[in-house]
Amino acid sequence: MNDLLKRLANALCASGYPVNFDDGRLSPIAEKLDLLRSTGHYARLISDLLGANDGANLRSLVLEATFASQFELAGIPLLYEVRHRQDDETSVDFVRKADSGKKLCIEMRLVQQRQALTTLFEEQLRNSDYFGTTLN
Repeated sequence: MNDLLKRLANALCASGYPVNFDDGRLSPIAEKLDLLRSTGHYARLISDLLGANDGANLRSLVLEATFASQFELAGIPLLYEVRHRQDDETSVDFVRKADSGKKLCIEMRLVQQRQALTTLFEEQLRNSDYFGTTLN
């Protein structure tokens, strides 16, 4: 866990948030990352977060890690960074496969991106019946 705390502190410092690895405020997110690491399903998320060097990117990755850890704690595994369609180069952040075989695709965004997301979602809804959107 000490190595994880040091790498997390390095990512925070590189992203403009000076902090020491022994700062107790790091423990909650380190515990979440440790949980995600134990599942073997979130290596990319953990790697990206621990390698972050930009504040906005770091915040979005912490959001994703927190989201994923809540599902894992509830015993609901998610798939991370999955292509929604095989003919598409883009991916969605999370996919939850239901027992029925249906998939729930989840794309996470920070509130600071609200206008860009609204424009993107409006375009998707105009051009396809495959997307449903909720934005609080």
